[in-house]
Amino acid sequence: MATEEDELRELLLVALDGELSDEQRERLDALLRGSEALRSSAARFLYDDSVLAEEIGTLGEALDFLQHPREQTASGEVIPMVTPAGAARRMVQERFHPAAESPRTLPNKFRRATDYVNRHGVAVALVASIAAVAFMWQYTTMMAKLDHLHTLAAASDPAEVKKYQQKINKGAASPGSPPVARVTGLSGCEWPKGVQGLKFGDTLAPGQRLRLTKGVVQLTYDAGTRVMLEGPVDMVMTTAIEAKLSSGKIAAAVPRFARGYTILTPTAEVVDLGTEFGVAVDKLGDSEIHVFDGDVVTRPLGEKGVDGNLVHTRQDQAVKFGVSTKKPERIRADSKKFVRRLIPDLPADKLPQLPLTEKLSLWLAADVMPSMQEGDPVSVWPDILVGENSFPDDAWQFDERLCPTWIRDGEKRPAIRFDGWSTYLSTSPMEAGDQQTAFVVFAPSPATFASSTHGGMLLKYGLNAPSLELSLLTDHVPRGLVWASNSVGETSNVGMISGVPVKPLAPCAVAYTYDAVGNQSELMVNGVSRGVSDAPRRLEQHAKKYIGSHAQPWYEAYFLGNMYEVIVYDSALSNAERQRVFQYLSMRYGLQLGE
Repeated sequence: MATEEDELRELLLVALDGELSDEQRERLDALLRGSEALRSSAARFLYDDSVLAEEIGTLGEALDFLQHPREQTASGEVIPMVTPAGAARRMVQERFHPAAESPRTLPNKFRRATDYVNRHGVAVALVASIAAVAFMWQYTTMMAKLDHLHTLAAASDPAEVKKYQQKINKGAASPGSPPVARVTGLSGCEWPKGVQGLKFGDTLAPGQRLRLTKGVVQLTYDAGTRVMLEGPVDMVMTTAIEAKLSSGKIAAAVPRFARGYTILTPTAEVVDLGTEFGVAVDKLGDSEIHVFDGDVVTRPLGEKGVDGNLVHTRQDQAVKFGVSTKKPERIRADSKKFVRRLIPDLPADKLPQLPLTEKLSLWLAADVMPSMQEGDPVSVWPDILVGENSFPDDAWQFDERLCPTWIRDGEKRPAIRFDGWSTYLSTSPMEAGDQQTAFVVFAPSPATFASSTHGGMLLKYGLNAPSLELSLLTDHVPRGLVWASNSVGETSNVGMISGVPVKPLAPCAVAYTYDAVGNQSELMVNGVSRGVSDAPRRLEQHAKKYIGSHAQPWYEAYFLGNMYEVIVYDSALSNAERQRVFQYLSMRYGLQLGE
């Protein structure tokens, strides 16, 4: 259930698009007048979005901006930088009450910020809200560094956090049934006449029919199942674990923990046991089931339902159920009949030479993304499938306004830029065992908007405890921990280790190993161990992995800077194995190992 913080974020983003309706404007004003925390959040948004977008085009400019916290007038007078609310208040005065303008000139940085806001229509749409924000900030002075602009807000107030959690747990019944799947990819799609086409990020509800004339649609279920539909196809999404395929071809990839996904055809019932398989139904209703990996259970269906015994079909096997035949027929398996992935897997000689692929579960690299141009929004960060990483756990962002950006850094290295305020990615639910090693390569900004409690989140496992967290604190110290429930149901941090400050603007690699089997956790930065702790709580869970943010949006834990690579192993790698990975990362990003 969406919180008021979520609603505020959405309304502010709509306002920046210049599409705020009168009803939305009234709702936004009501939110800001009713909550000091929301006014604080809105003030930071107006400041961050305008100044960063207009004045800080690169991380180098950010560093320069931080080193010059004061402005000089034409007469030589040095004056303090204007507060964010001061800029907003002056904007309102100059636009609506010119006579009230102070003789002091607004610094150029904030004049440009004001112009940016005005160009997007926010000054008109949010005049009452901006004024309310300005009064709240009236006695606030600007900090010497941008990393103090964000307050702790709800993150530092246990009562406020509990209130948010109770609100989510209680919830309110939303109209209609919850969606069962989401569109996570389209290629060359053509739709039947009169059928409204789907777009990236659309959700499908139970009972919804999907008809496609040509092309491929990729669906991802909340439980992690991924299904490719190849036109012409006609399918109904009956439930979150079942679909009826009347005609066409699909290829399904089902994580082990989500097994039980079922496809019903005119002649067969196909039940997955945690595997990858394809189903093809021709115009007559004859059905073919081809298993790419694992094991599925099939049985024939007649006019009155189940009409035969179970048939096990395993890897590299196929079976056919015909309308006119009573018994299933074993046929030759052919995986090439199906589209199994929209983004084709690159051959090994075209990939970075990752030295260790055993127990690999997730591999994201900014330089292995086809057709990306400077400044493109990143809606999908594809998982690289090599070694034992055989199931694609791509990272997604379905709201284009919250997408990070694909850029090249000062050394022309591909990277993904996170803005520290709203951009993030998250995978489908993934299975995480009790032994984990996670690497993240990043270059932080000199600034940070994160709270000192959580820091800017690099990698976060799921919403609920136990959850592994790898973050960068406000003093640029990397930290790894597991947030876990104890024996009496309370929550606490275990395995918490902090490193030493890392250099802004320079690529850095951190690795956090959590071994609940051996009861040991360790944090390494650029190949150097920064501490060892215990690991007393089991980590096993099925949850999304969040990249660049916390799973809960009201925690100010967004990362500001560049991210280059994320590597996760379902293993507690030895020191020698981790050093092999660090050496590989050093060659790719020029890391100074041992520092």
